[in-house]
Parts: sequence; C-alpha cells; structure tokens
Amino acid sequence: MQKTCNDCCQQFDVFDADVELYEKVSQVFSGKKYLIPVPEICPYCRFILKGSFRNEHTYYRTKSSFSGKSLISVYAPDRDCKVFSYDEWWSDKWSPLDYGKNFDFKRGFFEQFAELFAEVPRINLIQDGTSENCEYTNFGAENKNCYLTLGLRCEEVYYSIDAMISKNCVDCLHMVASERLYECVSCQQCYNCAYLNRCNQCLDSYFLESCISCKNCIGCKNLRHKQFYIFNKPYSEAEYFEMLKGYGFDTHEGVEKFRKKFEDFKVGLPCLYAMHKLSENSTGEFLDGAKNCHLCFLVLMGAENCRNCFVIGRNCKDIIDSNSCDGELNCFADGALASQRILFSHFIRNCSEILYSMFCYNCQNLFGCTGLVRKQYCIFNKQYTKEKYEELVPRIIQHMQKFGEWGKYFPKKLSAFGYNESFAYDMDPLSKDEALKRGFNWSDYRQEVEMGDSSGSGGEANCVVCEVTGKPFKLIKQEVEFYKKQGIPFPKKHPDVRIEQRYRIRNPNRFFERKCMKCGEDIVTTYDPRRLEIVYCEKCYIGELY
Repeated sequence: MQKTCNDCCQQFDVFDADVELYEKVSQVFSGKKYLIPVPEICPYCRFILKGSFRNEHTYYRTKSSFSGKSLISVYAPDRDCKVFSYDEWWSDKWSPLDYGKNFDFKRGFFEQFAELFAEVPRINLIQDGTSENCEYTNFGAENKNCYLTLGLRCEEVYYSIDAMISKNCVDCLHMVASERLYECVSCQQCYNCAYLNRCNQCLDSYFLESCISCKNCIGCKNLRHKQFYIFNKPYSEAEYFEMLKGYGFDTHEGVEKFRKKFEDFKVGLPCLYAMHKLSENSTGEFLDGAKNCHLCFLVLMGAENCRNCFVIGRNCKDIIDSNSCDGELNCFADGALASQRILFSHFIRNCSEILYSMFCYNCQNLFGCTGLVRKQYCIFNKQYTKEKYEELVPRIIQHMQKFGEWGKYFPKKLSAFGYNESFAYDMDPLSKDEALKRGFNWSDYRQEVEMGDSSGSGGEANCVVCEVTGKPFKLIKQEVEFYKKQGIPFPKKHPDVRIEQRYRIRNPNRFFERKCMKCGEDIVTTYDPRRLEIVYCEKCYIGELY
C-alpha cells in the first residue's frame, strides 16, 4: 500500500513484509500481543526523528548537578536537565527509583514521561566498557587516548565518527581496522592514506574512490591491485614520486586544487550502485552478510529479516525502524545493544521487553522508565510486582491508543538537543526556520571554545578561528604532531564543519529506485538520480573493471 508521510508529505510504500514484521515484534510481555500500527511517517522521517534524540559530537563545558564540579557534556548548560559525571551516575549515592511516579490515566503518556525525563539525572557522556584517557569522547568503548571521537577499540584517533579497531587517525568517518588515515570515509584495512572514499586495503595513497588493494596511487577510481597509478594511468616509480612532490599536498592550495581536478575526473567513471558483500535477497548500502534485509544501511554479518534500519550488529534478526542496534525483535529502537523486544526506546543496553524507555541497563520488563539499572517490572521508575505490572501494562497501552500515542516514537520536543546539535542534522541539515517549522528543537547556545586544551595528557593547544563560521577551535598537541608527521596542512575549519563535509561525501541514508545506466536493470541505491554520477548495477560495474 502507499501512504503520504505526515511529516514531509511525500508518498511512501508500506510492504506486506513490513506489516508482518510489525505484527511479529508486537508479541511482547509473556506472549501477549499489542498490535503496532503502520507508521504515519515515511522510513526516512522515522530515521531522522530517532536521530534528533542523539548528539554524537557537540560538546559543552558544564557543571555536575550532583557535585558542581566542571565536566564535559553533550548537554548544553542552558538545557533543563540534570547531568552527572560517569562515576557519579553509576555510584550508589542516588537512586533513579526515588523519582518514581504513578501513572495518571487522566493525562497523556508523553506529557507524563516528559516530566519524569526532565527530573531523572543523565550521564554527561556515554561510555560503554573501559576507556583510558578519553575524557572528550562520546558513544565510545574500550578506547585509548582518543579525542572527540565516536569509536570502538581505537587508539589515538581524533575528530572521527564510527571508527572501529583503528589507530592514529584524524578526521575520518566510518573506518575499520585502519591506521594513519586522514579525511577518509567508509574505508577498511587502509594504511597511511589521505582523502579516500569507499576503499579497502589501500596503502600510501591520496584521493582514491572505490579502490581495492592499491598502493602508491593518486587521484584514482575503481582500481584493483594497482601501484604507481595517477588518474588511473600507470607510471614508473621515479615518475610517480616526482609528480607526487609537485602536487603540494602539504599546503591547502595544493590539496584544494587537486581535489577539484579529481572531482572532475571521477564524474566520467561509473559508481557501483551499492556496497554488498555475501548478502542475499537484500537492499541497502554497506551490507555484509545480510539476509532478507530491506532498505538497510551499514549491516554486519549475519543480520536477517531487518527492515528500514541504520547500523545493525552481527547476527541480528527481526528488527525494524531501528538505529545502532543488535539483538532480536526490536522496533523503533535507537542504541539498543545486546537487547531484544525493545519497542520505541532510546539507548538501551543488555535489556529485554522494554517499552518507551531511555538510558536503561541490564533491565527487564520496563514501561516508560529512564535511568534504571538492573531493575524489572517498573513503570515510570516505580517498582511493581510482576502481577501488578502485567495488570497495568494493558491498561496503559489502551490509554495510549485512546490518546493516539501508541505506536508513535517520542515527540520531537522531548529531545534534549537542538536539531542542529543532533545526528539528524548530520544526515539532513535544515535551517533554523525549517527545523522549527517541522517541530524540532533548535539550540542557539554558544561557548567561545568548547573543549579543553588536550585529550588529557597535558599537551598545549593552539586556538584557530574557523574560516567558514568564525567560530574558534583548538588544535591539540597530538593532532599537530600528526599533521607534521603526515605532511598535512593544519585545518582552517572547525571540527563541526569538517564532520559535516565528510557526511556530504558519504551518501545519505536515503534510498532511490532507479535503473542501471548501462543495462536498465532495476536497482535500489543511495545515489540520487538528480546527481551527476554514472550508476551501474553490479554486473555492469564489474564488466567495466575487467
């Protein structure tokens, strides 16, 4: 069936498989079924809505609501919320159950949850697992000496997003098992490279796109197993290094001049419609071992029967409309890891059977809770017996149905972040007027310099004024050493501007039905038909390479 999105007013398809999966994930609470209605907004607007509740890289200097000590937080000081440091939040010096409330059947659920959410303290930054010397990192785990980075098991990585098992990299987006990279996007197992996009196993190279196993290459696209190539043409080793010297990659002028030349060059070469690896009956982008997954972006090995999802972990099954998740039977979940049967919830860890809750760890059977750890059978942070909990849940769901709330995600205004601070802005930048018109929050709060002078090791920093926004920022000692060692010119743009530019390099999480521009086969791709790229299906693309 086709519907019209209540948010963007565009038409979208609701597939039979979508309806079947909504019905399947509705089976929660000891087998009782509370049918989830088909959403009234399109998959992309659902994705943006969830993203508006996530701040990945906008940081502030603020004070703890518990101790008053200075700390770094993703919550601006003007926000009406309580913020504790990581150690304070996890201590036994306070209890989230102290904020428990009775459910009022005369008022709407979201109105009541907003009141609870405003009162219960939040962690200043999200850190899973043990990290060392990473005071200025958010959504990180098992990292060491990282700064303004969202990463897992990384070391000495700065100003990067979605970094995994990597070392000594700066200004990267979506990199895996790589080292000494600068301004690279969607790269795996690369070493000592700069300005790469969608590359694997490349070394000692500059300005590559969609290359695999290349070394000492510059300005190339679609190459496989090549060395000493420039603009897809072979050179001798001596010629290659002589030309490399002449490009002036150690200056901003040299980099920008070559960037423009490379952009003109690669437009005439085809793009593969999507990055799929060992995937079966699936549509999306960056799929690895996916089976029966539809319109998904960044899916890891073993995921099965997932639909409309962004970043899905290994061996996931039956997940719909969710971001940054793993587990099974999750719907409208954002940040639900090692969890199952998570519905309409944000940032849930090691939990099961959770509805309309936020920031909960190691819990079971929660409804409308926030900030709970190792709890079960709670509603609005109030403890109940199993029998009383199972009596109240159906009544609350029926109440939400009467108010038109059941099956909808949290309202936009409930987000603690302005749209311009959120992941949603990274994906779909809107002006202040546009964001407010669509019902999102907006933040005008500014600090002259948000961060401290180093990543914690006592290094000195230089202050720079962004040439785009006029906003000051600092170069920490560690990144200065990286630029000097790699022959990279010091940045002139604020880290937020650089992050936004990298997101524009990577295709957005929006899918288009179009045809291969060579054979006419139907394809689903993130390449917008209005753009200039030549887009081929896999068969035609491979035919061009060999």
